[in-house]
Amino acid sequence: MDIKQSIVTTLSTLLLLTACNHLPDTHNTQVDHRSLIHSMTYTHRHLAEQHLNQQAPSPLFTQSHCDLIDRGIVHSKTTPKACTHTNKTTQACIAAFHRCIGQCPTFKRECQPCEQQAQQCLTNQTEHKD
Repeated sequence: MDIKQSIVTTLSTLLLLTACNHLPDTHNTQVDHRSLIHSMTYTHRHLAEQHLNQQAPSPLFTQSHCDLIDRGIVHSKTTPKACTHTNKTTQACIAAFHRCIGQCPTFKRECQPCEQQAQQCLTNQTEHKD
């Protein structure tokens, strides 16, 4: 029983690491529908938790939510004030986040590597603005 559990844990970890170990292509903003649905679930769960805990919404999850609206996955009669037009690099960072969440075997709970990768990508693109 312990060996099976160790094997499953190891394989899950390897899958997660290989799914999210690369920086996004700054021109690739395409995301498959399944990944967008997983990302929507993940994003909204975290935004709801932040709201219920009276925390300011994370910029990552806010940008993810806005991107999901732009893609027509989330329907909104009006665009929230927090949603601003983003550049291609920001869109690529958020698209990479959606794809990573889509491949994360534990997306129903936590996917810290996906969050960390996206936050690093967004930080790097902010630091390199002219």
